[in-house]
Amino acid sequence: MGNDIIDINRENISIMYFEANSFMNAYVLKKEQLKAALGKISHEISQPCCIVLLSFACELYFKALFCIEKIEEDDSISVVKMKKGHELDDLFNRLSNDLKKMVSQKTNYKVEELTQQLNVHKNDFIEWRYIFEKDSQKFKYNVSFLENIANTLYEIAKDKFENINFNSSNISFELMG
Repeated sequence: MGNDIIDINRENISIMYFEANSFMNAYVLKKEQLKAALGKISHEISQPCCIVLLSFACELYFKALFCIEKIEEDDSISVVKMKKGHELDDLFNRLSNDLKKMVSQKTNYKVEELTQQLNVHKNDFIEWRYIFEKDSQKFKYNVSFLENIANTLYEIAKDKFENINFNSSNISFELMG
C-alpha cells in the first residue's frame, strides 16, 4: 500500500499555478478555434479535448489554492503535505470554509450545489480522455459550469498568488525540440 500523501515544495506551487493557467489558456484557444471553424458556438465545443483541458485546469487550481491556503496559515513552511487525488468534489472540500464560500459567491452557486455539480464532474479529466470507452447515453457534462468554476478559481488564485513569495525566482522552463 503506497503513501497517500505527497510533499509539494513551496517553489513548485507556482509551477502548479502556471500549469493550471496553461491548461486554461489551451482550453480557451481550442474553444476559439472550434468557434471559428464552426462559425458559431456549438455542441461540438464540448469535444473531449476541451473537457479534459478545462477539468484539469480546475484540478490544478484547486490544488494550488489548497497549497496557498497552507502558506497563508504558516508563511514559514517550505513543504505542503497534500493528499493524492483528482476528484474535483474532494479537492473542493479540502479548501477552508471561507474559501469555499468565496467560490460559492463568485460563481452564484450555493456551496452544496457546487459540491453536487463537482461530484458530477469529479472524474472528467480521467473519463473524457477515454470517452470512447463509455456508453454514449451516459455522458454528463456542463461546460458552462466548468468554465464558471475555472474562471473563478483563476481569479481567486491570481489574487492570492500575487501576495505570496514562493521562492521561485530561479525556476525557468526551457522548451526542447
